[in-house]
Amino acid sequence: DEDLAIWLIRAKGERLAAYSVAGPNTLPHCQEDSAGEIKRIYVQRDYQGQGIGKRLVNGMLTWLEDRHYNPIYVGVYSDNIEAQRFYQRFGFDIVGEYIFPVGQHQDREFIMKKMISDQ
Repeated sequence: DEDLAIWLIRAKGERLAAYSVAGPNTLPHCQEDSAGEIKRIYVQRDYQGQGIGKRLVNGMLTWLEDRHYNPIYVGVYSDNIEAQRFYQRFGFDIVGEYIFPVGQHQDREFIMKKMISDQ
């Protein structure tokens, strides 16, 4: 899909250490046509705490901003306080919530938003 960008970080031995995906917003309750979204970011436990997540988010934000997405959203599990704090350091704020089905149960997810100030 040409509207999406995927980043892969490989460790020694070609093992996948982390990946992320960004593109146009698909989160519910967000109406701006120009909105972008950090769709996925996963860092293997062995590689957490090494700045990989920060590098991935900075790369995604640059890519989204270069394509004039504004604002930028990310969905975060409501019980994942660490992830919420992580995104707050990049200027994201909680602006809403929605229910995300996971198997037989439903998770409460927060929608976080960042406005790009110079656009």
